[in-house]
Amino acid sequence: MQDCAVDLQENRRFVLVATQEEADAYPLEDEEQEPLVASQQFNLLETIEDEVLLSLPLIPKHPEGFCETHASIFGDEESGGELGERENPFNILKNMKKN
Repeated sequence: MQDCAVDLQENRRFVLVATQEEADAYPLEDEEQEPLVASQQFNLLETIEDEVLLSLPLIPKHPEGFCETHASIFGDEESGGELGERENPFNILKNMKKN
């Protein structure tokens, strides 16, 4: 688990509306603008944080070749970390069915 830098470039347009009913009635076909209900306690930083979180990939990945695989996960250290033939876990069930 190391830091993973992610480049974000998002452009969003919002339309401020007075009530939640106006926001619910806003046409869904307009994908360029999203309605936001304006109020005295409107928190711009919270809105920006929400947009950043929604823009992050579900599974962040480092650029190709950036990370090295860990030998204890992907193979034993004695074989130089190379993957060997893994035994099929269903072989036990196959043998049980024959008996």
